[in-house]
Amino acid sequence: MTEREIFRIDGKRQLFVDKLLIEEIRELSFKIHQPIPREKVLELNKPWEGSGSWGPTVIKDGDNFRMWYRALGDWAKEESVSEEEIVYFTAFAESSDGRNWNRPNLGHIEFEGTRENNIVFDRMDMKNAGVFLDNRPSVDPNTRFKAVGALGSGARPSEIHEMSFYSVQNYRRDNVHIRRFSMREDGIISMHASGNGGEVMTKPVIYKGEHLEINYSTSAAGSIQVELLDMDGSAMEESVVIFGDEIGRIVKWKKNDSLGQWQDRPVRLRFNMIEADIYSFRFVSDSIGPEN
Repeated sequence: MTEREIFRIDGKRQLFVDKLLIEEIRELSFKIHQPIPREKVLELNKPWEGSGSWGPTVIKDGDNFRMWYRALGDWAKEESVSEEEIVYFTAFAESSDGRNWNRPNLGHIEFEGTRENNIVFDRMDMKNAGVFLDNRPSVDPNTRFKAVGALGSGARPSEIHEMSFYSVQNYRRDNVHIRRFSMREDGIISMHASGNGGEVMTKPVIYKGEHLEINYSTSAAGSIQVELLDMDGSAMEESVVIFGDEIGRIVKWKKNDSLGQWQDRPVRLRFNMIEADIYSFRFVSDSIGPEN
């Protein structure tokens, strides 16, 4: 076994999105999961907004969430408005929980004779502004948020909580709005087992930590059992049977409370599964704490 065939994963989270760490799969398959539609967060019905609004970018800033989006009102459809006169505003909203949003009255840009709106800027070359947070230590706190943009460029949603995505729905229709979608953390793709069951075994890995943490879900009748194998394929540890639905489950073992004695040496993991999904795993310990 060469050094290149052994993966040093230490305490980093490993996702089941490809076969990079997988040596053997039996009766399992990769499963792609779909985002779950949640609540509408903004009805784009202000005079400066409308069916041409688009491209929300959401950034978590401390305990709050901030959103920037293109605002193009239906006034732009009027025959009296020429193409040169159309202005693509960038508007702003904020939230304390990512679900309930409000438009602060910024007072920056005039629209139809008033500055009582949430418009941030009105530059034509920022039609689809991509806002980002510059968190370098040397940056002035007043200029942490920056934006790039060009005609036709797309804004991207940002990750928050487990995960949330924000998308404009009913584009160019009267009931245009921004809706939140959610997915579990690491939940885009999983290793999936049907009722027939199956197993997946990793390639040799070297880890740091004392405990194995898994992100998994099972049906009421499903289960997962994990084995820690040596390089010869012999089981050194076998977990208790696991069932439920948890983002961060610490695996319990039949023999030992800790896997610390086998860290820094090549091992394999084998997951035996029935009616279950496993999304990711990592090794953790009190000294490692949250993932770096």
